Amino acid sequence: MAFKKCCFYDFDGVLGDSLSAHIIFLHDMNKLFDMGLNLPNPNDYEACKKTTKSSMHEFIREAGFQEKVVKEIDNIYKEEFHKNERYKFSLFPDIKETLSTLFQKGFLQGIISANYTKNIKHPLLNNGVERFLTFVYGREDLINCNKGETLKYLKTAPFFSSDNKFILIGDTEGDYSAAVEAEVEFVGVAYGWGFDENEKRFSVAKDPKHLQEILLGLK
Repeated sequence: MAFKKCCFYDFDGVLGDSLSAHIIFLHDMNKLFDMGLNLPNPNDYEACKKTTKSSMHEFIREAGFQEKVVKEIDNIYKEEFHKNERYKFSLFPDIKETLSTLFQKGFLQGIISANYTKNIKHPLLNNGVERFLTFVYGREDLINCNKGETLKYLKTAPFFSSDNKFILIGDTEGDYSAAVEAEVEFVGVAYGWGFDENEKRFSVAKDPKHLQEILLGLK
């Protein structure tokens, strides 16, 4: 089957509603390392968004953690985040339906994320959506930990053809920069961590149903 539209989704803030879970993790690390940081309330979504950065190292630093503990916290995140019930989260409402509909319409869909693969696959399995995705690329799979480089490589992969339309769906400036670097179309989401509906550089989805409409309408 020839797929004409190929969608590469960022995970956190696009498919996974994981921001509050990440802030809870930072609160736990604040207590563990006795840092005394003034972190946002996990239930205050707008305040939490102000701490977000593309990579986990940057996310930890932006929250105020000292450089000497950043790597150790990231290692704890890698080993514990996916299996600790305190950090359990769901996909955004209507994401499952959106992925299913686009799959049925012939879209080739996958994930390209700076998060660790096991932090991604666990919620995908729990929500029954992995069958709609052809590939899942986590941090371990990125070329030089760079989404743009990885996207450029994937465009040449054997299961794509020259007439495919490549689209990256993301919620941060880092995602947009990766799309520009790889010369693929970009669609932002306003329900995630970084963009709002007033963005003018590219189309922005206000919710997953709107995202489906935008992607179906792309020529």
